[in-house]
Amino acid sequence: MDQVTQPTQVQNPPQQNPSSVNQVPQMQKSQPDQKAKEKSKSMKKIFCFLILGFLFLIIVIAGIYGVSRLMQSENKWVCVDGEWVKEGNPEGPKPTTTCDDGNGTDETPANGELDLDKPLPEGPAGELETYELGALKISTYNPVTITALETSTNLYFEVENTENEKVTLTYIPLTQDSNEEGVFQHLFWLFDESVSILGSQKKTLEFVAAPSQGGGGSVPFTFETSNNEEITIELKVNTAQFVSFNELPKTAVITGKVYDAIGAPIDQAEVELSFYNAYERTIEKTDQSGKYTFTIPSVDDIEAALGERTRPYDSLGYYLNIKKEGYELGYVDDISPNRAETETIDFNLDPFVDDIEYSLIGSHEASEVFGYWWLMPVNNFNLLTAVQGRHPPELNKEGYILAVDNKGNEQWRIETNDECWGFDVSPAGLIAAACHDGTVYVVNSTGSILWQKDVGGQAREIEFSNAGDKVIVGPYRAGNNQSDFALLESEDGSIIWSGPNNDEWLRNSRFSSDDQRIVFGMSGGRLLSYTIQGDKIYERFIGEFPMVLEIDDTYNIYAAGKNRELFSYDLLGALRWRKAIPNHVVTAGSDNMSDDGKIIVMGTVGAHVYAFNPDGEILWQQHIKGELQGHNALDVTPDGNYIAVGSAGTQDGGWLQVFHKSGNLLWEKQFEDLRDPDKLDYTYDHNQSGAITVAISDDAEYVAAGYGDSTIRIFKQE
Repeated sequence: MDQVTQPTQVQNPPQQNPSSVNQVPQMQKSQPDQKAKEKSKSMKKIFCFLILGFLFLIIVIAGIYGVSRLMQSENKWVCVDGEWVKEGNPEGPKPTTTCDDGNGTDETPANGELDLDKPLPEGPAGELETYELGALKISTYNPVTITALETSTNLYFEVENTENEKVTLTYIPLTQDSNEEGVFQHLFWLFDESVSILGSQKKTLEFVAAPSQGGGGSVPFTFETSNNEEITIELKVNTAQFVSFNELPKTAVITGKVYDAIGAPIDQAEVELSFYNAYERTIEKTDQSGKYTFTIPSVDDIEAALGERTRPYDSLGYYLNIKKEGYELGYVDDISPNRAETETIDFNLDPFVDDIEYSLIGSHEASEVFGYWWLMPVNNFNLLTAVQGRHPPELNKEGYILAVDNKGNEQWRIETNDECWGFDVSPAGLIAAACHDGTVYVVNSTGSILWQKDVGGQAREIEFSNAGDKVIVGPYRAGNNQSDFALLESEDGSIIWSGPNNDEWLRNSRFSSDDQRIVFGMSGGRLLSYTIQGDKIYERFIGEFPMVLEIDDTYNIYAAGKNRELFSYDLLGALRWRKAIPNHVVTAGSDNMSDDGKIIVMGTVGAHVYAFNPDGEILWQQHIKGELQGHNALDVTPDGNYIAVGSAGTQDGGWLQVFHKSGNLLWEKQFEDLRDPDKLDYTYDHNQSGAITVAISDDAEYVAAGYGDSTIRIFKQE
């Protein structure tokens, strides 16, 4: 509230002490002196009247001023605790400017303003049930409710061998008929189908379960022992909307202030608070004191709503992104206030300047049934090569391999009999494609086919070694060679060695930087590590094939995909760490890791991007525009400084964005799908529209995207 200024009081000059005045000897006064004396008295009276008049005038002015201020104070808007409040009956409307009473808005909501009178949410019913199968005891939580707070969850079967002899337990996978109620969209298991359990040993069999929209039902989980004993456990699964985030009571506070590097408050910084699954988000702006405040459901309420069963998440807490132009992104996660708690998170943002602006310098448009599945540069963007494909359902129609210059001018094209999901470019500029009709092509940069061969069935993956002299192809089922994958000579396609035949198909592969190790990501979630000589080092199970697969200089492996979890194994296969991705399925990219392995970036079908360090810590995460990351639309520069991301979707798709390694968004551009659905003899959805594949040059001077409508667009820094 404004203070009323008090009138200044004028004090009389101090009176002189007569004894202090010098004494003058008295003399006899004449008549003229008497007249002078009378004149002097008259002058003193006039002077006194003037002084009194002056004092009276000051009092009158002060009174008028005080009444005026009083009237003003009774009819105005005043700032109280960060809010504009009426005082009296002000004539003007409520101010729209930020309210700052000099103390900021330091008052956080009191407990009385929270929903503390509401009880903890009642979680879904369920309990731990135990079943006996010969010497084995199998315990699991039943029934299981996958609430609206989760996009997926994990199911756990704890198995204990109560005797001394080893028992082998085999899981009998669900058939389509056994899941006829449509309970699960995805169900993956994180173990070999047959598990050996030693005497007195305990093991956990873990499943990844993503619910369908059917509402739930009863799902049979069948296990069989090496002693021919069998059990079917009917797991009751509820996937209905048991409770949503917005229905939870607000029982905690997250607050804080945002400052610059020297401690000055930052006004109007964007503070985005997100729930652990990255779907529920809210944004506030800081006030003049740098203050922000959120009232949110506490972790106690969230845990109660989810129920007592074991969950796969590292944290159910919140995370914050702080954004302000001219400053580096602020990020903190695992903010987990309990009921009635206030958690204060202050930020000091470092300055950030990286002025990048791209201009469209070329494009290539076509009207084909397929969009571009992969787009990769040759000789650092002197040439761009692309191959056609699309997310299922398959169309079984012809496609092509294409090359354009960096202005979009077509240089050559090779027709293919079907779409091609496998695609790679060697450092020397060789181009390889593996197609659904079983044909594998290796082409030079001028479009001449060096060799092509039929590998005997749908080929899904092809990958050059870093030296470019070898290439992985899978599956390889030509003639007598029925293998899940094979290593070939790049020069002529001759087989160096081939892998096992587990009736799986190769979905992803990577060479180590020294080409001494190869990691294979198989259908069914099998992860295999081999030497370049063809010796298997280990195999692990991650639930489903990895969309993201990387290997660093010390042979650590990083893998994630539909399993909604990022796994890391060391050179001998020991699990280093695993991190749940609660947002959605992780999708692919051409390069997801910097050359030094210090940053691993991945996007999701939930339109979210995560950046990890090699120790599994999240460096930052944030939402991207569009409905989802395009299937293969992520590329990291070799130094890790820049990340290109493309988004797909029919509603708000077609975004191309460039981020700095700090998480700062540097540039973005949107393009709509150019197709007219009414004029097509095929259909497409959000998976086949927008930016499906992206590429960024090593120095980030160029960025390009291939779109679902068969358009390629190339941009260059201004």
